[in-house]
Amino acid sequence: MRSALLVTADDALLDQTLAVCAAAGVEPELAADVGAARARWAAAAVVMIGADQAHRLTEQELPRRSQLLLLDLADPVPGLAELSRRLRAPVLRLPADAIRLTATLADALGRSTARGRVLAVAGGSGGVGASTLSTALAVVAARAGRRTLLVDLDPLGGGIDLLVGAEREPGWRWPRLLGARGHLGDLRGQLPRLEGMDLVAMSRGVVPARSQLPTPEAMAAVVSSGSRSHELVVLDLGRTASELSPAALRLADSALLLVSADVRGVAAGRETHGRLASSCGDWHLLLRRPRAGGLPAADAADGFEAALLAAIEDDPALALAAQRGTPPARAARSQLARACRTVLSTVVWPEASAA
Repeated sequence: MRSALLVTADDALLDQTLAVCAAAGVEPELAADVGAARARWAAAAVVMIGADQAHRLTEQELPRRSQLLLLDLADPVPGLAELSRRLRAPVLRLPADAIRLTATLADALGRSTARGRVLAVAGGSGGVGASTLSTALAVVAARAGRRTLLVDLDPLGGGIDLLVGAEREPGWRWPRLLGARGHLGDLRGQLPRLEGMDLVAMSRGVVPARSQLPTPEAMAAVVSSGSRSHELVVLDLGRTASELSPAALRLADSALLLVSADVRGVAAGRETHGRLASSCGDWHLLLRRPRAGGLPAADAADGFEAALLAAIEDDPALALAAQRGTPPARAARSQLARACRTVLSTVVWPEASAA
């Protein structure tokens, strides 16, 4: 039976890769260096080469092969990008690219990669309503019968459970998941649940220390595991200045940018998108119209590479509902609910609307 081959002497990279392999149900053969991998080089269905061994490939004069992956940790190894081009082998950085590695292993070994969609929501500026939109998308998807997980990634947002009135619901929040690694199993039943959706919320209290915030490793474990038990995982990026945002976007299939349709909001949105665009390959734009004035939708959307999906009118009732802990988009005929259905049918499940 063809298997996967992992070549590295880097203990930290070995641990990260084995965690991803375990989540994919794969037990790779191990080699400490490229020379030791020669005997299994041609027979393996996929070969993963750690950054610590990659430059020795040219010394060993091994034959070219497909399904060759270069693995690295968060800090890029100098020269690895050039080697990637020469070998025509992609570089996957762990843990950010854990989902991509899982899918590649499953494809190479002929195993199922069934998982839900991951959708990230970013605000073009502070206070534009990205958390409200994230929550509304999760509410609308859950009410349509989709297994949905909402993940709060704003450490200074006060906890997204407050927005839906779930602050007293029992279940794991981020403090319980800070040490998460690899596959966590089915998270349903362990998390707070409301309106038919599960959620992972931030805690409240004093300003958290760095050691109390989700790491990219913990976030990747939660998102990857959640996508295997849920049909949709919505990531609320909150304040996009967070260092988690690029790592979160690399886990997403698609991303939404919510921009206020006024001069300052558009300028801020362009700056935000310019900083984050490279972290996700599929962006879509939504506009929030201010109560008075503002720019025409066509003018506000001009200059964004992301396609405009909808323009949402400002609704004072949403702020009142948030104060009461009433989930947004509960009214199926509201403009926000209609915009969410447009996003879900266009971006998340276009095949369902085409059927």
